[in-house]
Amino acid sequence: MKEHGRLYPDPSLTPPPPKVPDKSESKDEKKKSEKEKQQKQKKMYKCDSIALSSSLSLKAGATGMTEFCLAWDMPVIKYAKNKTIRKRFYTRFFGSDGIAGASIAGYALRNYRNWERQLIEWQNPILNNSNIPDWLKSALMNELYFIADGGTIWFDGREDFPEGDPRHDFGLFGYLEGHEYRMYNTYDVHFYASFALAQLWPNLQVVLQYMYRDTIALESEKSRKSLYNGKNVKYKVKESIPHDLGDPDDVPFTNINCYNIHDVSEWRDLNLKFVLQVCRDLRILRAYAAPFGNERYRSMSYIDDVRDGTEDDLYSRATEQAVPPPCETPPPPP
Repeated sequence: MKEHGRLYPDPSLTPPPPKVPDKSESKDEKKKSEKEKQQKQKKMYKCDSIALSSSLSLKAGATGMTEFCLAWDMPVIKYAKNKTIRKRFYTRFFGSDGIAGASIAGYALRNYRNWERQLIEWQNPILNNSNIPDWLKSALMNELYFIADGGTIWFDGREDFPEGDPRHDFGLFGYLEGHEYRMYNTYDVHFYASFALAQLWPNLQVVLQYMYRDTIALESEKSRKSLYNGKNVKYKVKESIPHDLGDPDDVPFTNINCYNIHDVSEWRDLNLKFVLQVCRDLRILRAYAAPFGNERYRSMSYIDDVRDGTEDDLYSRATEQAVPPPCETPPPPP
């Protein structure tokens, strides 16, 4: 559904998670005496794991079913080189005290049948289409796992962004290029994955684009040596689209462009891919892409400055033997 320029899920399909009060933000909690807090701490037990058992009474030849849900509550993230503690997006619904595991599991057990039904309804038009080869069906569905399992982080952004900014409503989103290639939202390859986000999780695509939009005007005087040729290059050049939004071993979303093999400010594909995504998102999401007007034109002018630069070398390593031979000139008509 689209309302006031924002996309929302249909509440009739999946009820919203229960809102568990965040005790760290409760005014009543702050008024409690130290004695009451100490008594509460004595009663609260936290453990890293639990064991479950289930028993069934069955007649001969009968069958039964028992349900389990694996859930864990890890509400905050803190990076080693950054003192800021970030709350995960789901803490909006379950609180950030780290005691919501049972609530999350209960919510899943109450709703998983509905989720399975929605998944089947979503997948069947693809899986039952005989015109789509099986390898493509597998790629379209199974490769989406990386959205959730690609070192993914999703922060609550209400404290960082004002109302009206999509990040206030939908947070900050990041996923790694690979578990061995530690950079968030690597833009040269996100360009290809962005079609899945724009069509299936449009709010996350919008958030990611806003994050890159805000980097365009940035310039860093700090420099480093390029591993490729040893030249000193700036971390970020003004009007250029960065290669990535940071390394989880550093301060992601603040220290950007962690890729240090080449000077990515000379890559001629990054700004082009930003402009193309803006235009694509404008067509799919309409009003969402409107705030990108000025930034789009600034990034387009930078394209002229790097027109003699290099492209993303991920797709430019083909040898001469891989280049198809030129087509023969057809003979003139008789």
